[in-house]
Amino acid sequence: MEEVINSIIQEMTNINKPQQKFMAQLFTALATFIGKATYRNLSRYSDLNEKSISRWFRRVFDFFKFNNLLLQRLVISKEKISAIDASYLKKIRQKN
Repeated sequence: MEEVINSIIQEMTNINKPQQKFMAQLFTALATFIGKATYRNLSRYSDLNEKSISRWFRRVFDFFKFNNLLLQRLVISKEKISAIDASYLKKIRQKN
C-alpha cells in the first residue's frame, strides 16, 4: 500500500517534496492505528511531532485528486461503485 501511496503523491505535481513526505507518513500512520485520528494519536504511530502535524494540516492538499488517483489505481474494472457508512447517524424511529 505504501508503494501505491508514494507513487500517487509523486504524481501530484502541485505539492513540494516536504509535503509529499508528510502526506506519505500521514497515510501510513492512518492505515496502521485504531481509534480517533487526533494529532496526538497520529504522532504516536509516526515519526512526526504533534505540533508538526498540526502545522501541516493548515496547508492545502488536494484530497479529491488524491482519492481519484487512488481509485483509478485500485479499481481496475470499468464499473465503479461508491458507498458510505452512515451508522454514526442517529436512527429515526418510525411510529405506527
